[in-house]
Amino acid sequence: MQMTRSRSTLSFTYCMSKDTLSTIDHHPYLGQEFNKDLGWSTRITKTINQPHKTLGFIKRNLSRCKQSIKAATYTTFVRPKLEYAATVWDPHQKTHQRRLEVVQRQAARFVQNDYRRESSMTAVMHELDWPTPQEKRQQARLVLMYQAVNGLVAIDINFHRRRTTNITRQ
Repeated sequence: MQMTRSRSTLSFTYCMSKDTLSTIDHHPYLGQEFNKDLGWSTRITKTINQPHKTLGFIKRNLSRCKQSIKAATYTTFVRPKLEYAATVWDPHQKTHQRRLEVVQRQAARFVQNDYRRESSMTAVMHELDWPTPQEKRQQARLVLMYQAVNGLVAIDINFHRRRTTNITRQ
């Protein structure tokens, strides 16, 4: 797989033991999906599809349960799938953010058993005391930054700092 954002790419043929390696457009690695154009669309689609299927399963099997059981099931089985590795792939585009929020809004409708069009999902999620996915990702970024600054994780925070010199001529 060749990764680039360039519109015109050079294509190379790679061989290993006289066998030509095939080219691919995306590849999963450690639960993340890497694309040849370095975009996150495939990752976000997978991130949405899996929790959406899980939510559908929960809706089919727990439709007559109490609200507390529905909420606990959502926070146990669906939300962690939405938040997995969010500090790495945190979407900055509004369309991707909305697609992630749709899953939580559907879960809020299910938990409250409120499928009316005129009901406010913001009010429902506030009543359930659920933060938005964007707020959860922001919290995860802040926690990671705190851990990196205090040496609690193996991230070199000085990696991006450049050494400045006042020498202009040699």
